Amino acid sequence: MSSYNYSVEYAQPVKVKFRHNWPLSIALLLVTLGTTTLMGALWTAESLPAYTLRQFMLRFVSPAFLSQGLKFSLPLLFILLCHEMGHYLMCRRYRVDATLPFFIPAPIGIGTFGAFIKIKDPIPSKRVLFDIGAGGPLAGFFAALPFAVYGIWHSHPESLIKSADGLITLGDPLLFKLLTSAMWQLGPDVALMLHPFAFAAWIGMLATMLNLLPFGQLDGGHVLYAVFGRWQRKVALPLFVVLLILGLFWWMWFFWAAFILFMGPFHPRLWDEGVPLDRKRKLIGAFLALVFILSFMPVPAR
Repeated sequence: MSSYNYSVEYAQPVKVKFRHNWPLSIALLLVTLGTTTLMGALWTAESLPAYTLRQFMLRFVSPAFLSQGLKFSLPLLFILLCHEMGHYLMCRRYRVDATLPFFIPAPIGIGTFGAFIKIKDPIPSKRVLFDIGAGGPLAGFFAALPFAVYGIWHSHPESLIKSADGLITLGDPLLFKLLTSAMWQLGPDVALMLHPFAFAAWIGMLATMLNLLPFGQLDGGHVLYAVFGRWQRKVALPLFVVLLILGLFWWMWFFWAAFILFMGPFHPRLWDEGVPLDRKRKLIGAFLALVFILSFMPVPAR
């Protein structure tokens, strides 16, 4: 009689990917729609009389007031959603587990602090890193472009001298400068009062610019590291010094410098750091550099 030794192998449960908290994602989206609609109306709607608390509160249920706010909030959320879905769909393509986009409502400013997805799996290679990192700013830029064109065409010129009191001046990204020069002939003391679509596109350009900063875990850091490997660490320090110099002209650059230091300015290494990307991805990287130039604003507001 023969005897055998059997070894029992216990199978590890397979991790189920892309299990989403739909109620939370939808709830945050709806709340953010409310806050951006109200704050967008306060930014862009024509002044309405509000001499008493009751009259002030009635503004927030005025159809004209809310309609103006929706002209800002809907394109803005669409642009932000496209940006995050660009990342998410690339994660789905490569089976890198990630959450749905989460919007962050805010009772101040423009009504939101933006949106994000959480990537739960490690990135397997530079090629995958590039595609995930580039997907967001590419989708966000192309989503903002038609709103920028339509919004600038439907904006109206106004004298800076006439409206100087309490006026917040927005910096013009190069894309807005090109579109404005193609559509309008403005005098030296005249500026465009942005249509809500254009204001939403401006926020989209600002988000694209900030995300494409070439540091750490930002989209620009992912793309720069994927294209140049260890050279990302060599250029990060001088670019960080440039960021500090820009802080002398717009104090929020100091906030971003602190955030980048907290996050880490250098990108973590991947196993294929020395393996070059293919030509197609290098061309996309060059186009993203152009997108950064088109959206860059040294002083976004003053």
